[in-house]
Amino acid sequence: MHKEGMVFDKIPMRFPIAHFYRTLRLNDHPDLMQEFDSLLDEAVALAQPKAVYRPILIQSKGPGYIMVEGDKLSSAVLSSSLVTSDQLYLVAGTCGTELEGWAAQIIDPLKQYWVHKILGLALERAMRYLRQTVKSQYQTSHLSVIEPGANSNWPIEGQKLLFQLLGDLPDQIGLSLLPGHIMKPIKSVSGIMFQTSQPINRCRLCDSPTCTDRTRPFDPALFL
Repeated sequence: MHKEGMVFDKIPMRFPIAHFYRTLRLNDHPDLMQEFDSLLDEAVALAQPKAVYRPILIQSKGPGYIMVEGDKLSSAVLSSSLVTSDQLYLVAGTCGTELEGWAAQIIDPLKQYWVHKILGLALERAMRYLRQTVKSQYQTSHLSVIEPGANSNWPIEGQKLLFQLLGDLPDQIGLSLLPGHIMKPIKSVSGIMFQTSQPINRCRLCDSPTCTDRTRPFDPALFL
């Protein structure tokens, strides 16, 4: 179903090599730098991260839920945080099918790990571009994102309704929802962006005990 929204399929992409040298500890292994540089050159030539968003208004709120377009979204953090605005932004971003197709051909375990980080940065840059664009267009201050499956408060099954509300926008960036509520490309994210009085690091909204990319501890106070 067609839904009005914005599609960003030409997001500027720059891979800071110093960042990778540092995070992958390649500075300690100069013998591996040339291999990584060659791999990164391939990624740079192919990278086309993409994102979409759709603005939407809240119809009503209740304890632990909000109503949008006749559908109920159960999320304590949304219902408690949206005290000054009834505006939401349904969002989705992906590293792009181009990078995922390339990554699937990498069979060396070490290079697969490097590729995982490269795709992750492409996705991060897509979502950063999306956030900056929404802030500029709507003159908002701080924006936070909550994702289905990021915590037990909004389980992964919430992906189905989110994709329904996004309509055909994900299709326009090559993003699809597979059985089991898994997105393809795998390095993709979908969720709800909303305005907050102060920045909320997304890790503070995630109660997963197994996340390897956590930068902040989970904050249960956000769900009160």
